[in-house]
Amino acid sequence: MEGADADNDVVVPVEADINTVRARQTAAASRKLLWSGVLVLPVVWCINIALHRRATTAAKYVTRSQVALAAFVAIWIAWLVTFYANLSSPWAQSLIIGT
Repeated sequence: MEGADADNDVVVPVEADINTVRARQTAAASRKLLWSGVLVLPVVWCINIALHRRATTAAKYVTRSQVALAAFVAIWIAWLVTFYANLSSPWAQSLIIGT
């Protein structure tokens, strides 16, 4: 990023950080998206319990559990991609553990 010096309009480099880079979404939208992702897990658990009750054999239960797990993983990955795609780079980097 670059910024202009107020005295002589010389362009000086500015280090990008959370305070200088505008987020692509508001905090409220971010919280809403975060909670929608967190709430996916109990929904999938409920689906899995319903599938367990309807399964008549262990093989059917295993197959249905695998389908429910695959659906959960697909939804969770899609949510993560959407969440991080809506964040500006420094914001996303600050949320990654170990950076």
